[in-house]
This record gives sequence, C-alpha cells and structure tokens, in this order.
Amino acid sequence: MVKNRELAGLIMKQSFFKQYLPIALALIFAVFMTARTIGMIGLTSIPTESMMPNYAANSTIFTYNWATPSRNDVVTYYDTSIAVPNIRFAKRELSLGRIIAFGGERLEISQGRVLINGEDSDHASNLLYFWEISKNDFSANQPRFNALPIPPVDFLDSVLVAMEVPKAMDIQRFVPMHLFDIRIFGKGTDNIWGNSGANWTMNNFGPITIPKGCLFILGDNRHNTEDSRYRGFVAENDIVGKVLN
Repeated sequence: MVKNRELAGLIMKQSFFKQYLPIALALIFAVFMTARTIGMIGLTSIPTESMMPNYAANSTIFTYNWATPSRNDVVTYYDTSIAVPNIRFAKRELSLGRIIAFGGERLEISQGRVLINGEDSDHASNLLYFWEISKNDFSANQPRFNALPIPPVDFLDSVLVAMEVPKAMDIQRFVPMHLFDIRIFGKGTDNIWGNSGANWTMNNFGPITIPKGCLFILGDNRHNTEDSRYRGFVAENDIVGKVLN
C-alpha cells in the first residue's frame, strides 16, 4: 500500500510538471521579451577584442538599465566613431567599455596607469597591454609566449604581444621587452583634444577634467580599443545598460 501511494505521488508530480512547466517557461519568455522590448534588458554581441580578456570577441552579453552605473562597471553606450579617410565614415554605434571617470573628476593616464584626482584608480582586473619585443628575442623565447589571449602582431622590426601586467613582469625577468606606446593621433590628422592632445599617447594622456554630465570610458584591452582617448567624452544619457557579469 505504501509503495502504491509513493508511486501515485510521483505520477502526480510528473503530471504537474508536464502541465505547468511549459506555462511557466512561456511566462518567463514573455517577461524577458517585454523587458527587452521596452529597453530594460538588452542582448548584445561583442564585435571586437576591445574588452578582452574579460569579454571575448563575438560573445554575447546581457545588460540591464535599472541601476545607476558605478566606477569600473562595464556598460553599453552609444558613441560616434571618428571618420578615417579611405576606411570609414563617422557613424553612431553601440559600443562596450568600462567606466573610468565621472563629471568633475580630473583624469590622467601615466605610464599606462589611470589616475583620478591624482590617485591611482586603475583597479579593474585582467587588463591587457601590448608589450614590444624584438623579433629575435621573441623567436628565442617562443615557449614563454604560449597561450597568449591574442596572436602576436608584427610591428616594424618588433613583435607586439598582448599580456596582463603580472605575466609580463614575470617574463620581463628573462626577456628584454617594454610597454608599447604610440601617439593617439598621428601628425596631420584630426585631433579632438587640441594642441595638448597632439603629443598624448596611449600610456600618457591628459590631465583633463571630465565635464559635468559626461563619463570617460576605456576598454580592458588598453592598446587595442577605440575608447574615450580617441572618441572623447561619453554623455551620461548615452549609456544604454550595465553589463550583467
């Protein structure tokens, strides 16, 4: 008799799930689609390597917009890319980046580190930088550069390897290399920062004061991203959503 009761209870549970599970899933899907339609939830594909190693290119992320973003939050935002002659026109597009500074704050990048109001504020984890090494040294130490997140890039007589700082510091004990740096705007190109910005580089930028109502946003792949260093400030109203990590 007990076994029959247990069997009957199991059959009832299975019947309940078969009957109501599809309804529950349909409701969840309807809520998700409604939230997405009205902009509360977003689903976005990452087209570039600008946020590696934390967000891989071509991966999909979820965003939401019912919370005020804080420093170091990763957000999607509308931004206008600068026109590049013979390559692209200026266009407004959805971008992804990490909030670094807010309106009224004084920002400077010195030797690749972010300073906010004079204090080191680069606390985002897993940042990628390019390190420059001669082709001979790279070839002679090939095993030390295994499992790189991005394939090495040829640069004149050198090779650029993308690594996080701790790994680079470890390899630097055995192989001579240095932090890659280059001017943000070349000679004769449009410079959104005026005369001062003509000499600014990826690693040495500013200082500047962020205007009220604006943000300064950087990519985690610091030497392979078009962020606020290249495109300028981002209006707070242009923030679309915060990434659900």
